[in-house]
Amino acid sequence: MERMKLLAHIRNQLGKGPSRRLRRQGFIPAIVYGPRTHPKPVYVTISQLKRSLHTGWENALFDLTISSNGESQIKTVMIKELQIDPVSTNPLHVDFYEVAMDREITIEIPLEFVGTAVGVEKGGLLQLSKRTLEVECLPSNIPHSIKIDISSLDIGDSIFVGDISMKEGVKVLVDSDLVVATILPPVVEESPEKVEEETAEEVKKEGEEERE
Repeated sequence: MERMKLLAHIRNQLGKGPSRRLRRQGFIPAIVYGPRTHPKPVYVTISQLKRSLHTGWENALFDLTISSNGESQIKTVMIKELQIDPVSTNPLHVDFYEVAMDREITIEIPLEFVGTAVGVEKGGLLQLSKRTLEVECLPSNIPHSIKIDISSLDIGDSIFVGDISMKEGVKVLVDSDLVVATILPPVVEESPEKVEEETAEEVKKEGEEERE
């Protein structure tokens, strides 16, 4: 997976006031942490961050260059949490999680369903039981998504976790018998005439029971 690049600076002033001032100046407060890293408060430029977010940041790797006192240090990170302003949709705060390239991590990968199922063309309904899969792999092997071809599925057919082909080095951590997608039979709606007949029959039956 290609790494995106970001530049960060150490934050020396913490709290809501300094964070608001940073945002007014075009920066976003952030934190960098990980199993081998003590939490470091930093800030990044909002324009650079938004460009990276636009290309897709979920499960993406970043080369984060942290600048402090004329020195710089590069860390490989992922975005663990991103806070968004619900009104302006601008980022408010970012949690960067440092990863070790030689250590496997557990991560949720989105499923991408490809094609139109034969059963859907016959009127069936596609039911998705899972939209992500939990996998374990090295950071360099993280797939952007897991593609699943559903074009051959007929009505009543299902795809199980065990049916999915994974790239080498990626291990699925959920039960192979779990259903991922199923083609359900079409829903048959009763005609208005039939509904009226059944209703009339029920009313007639209730009347006979009352007379008894």
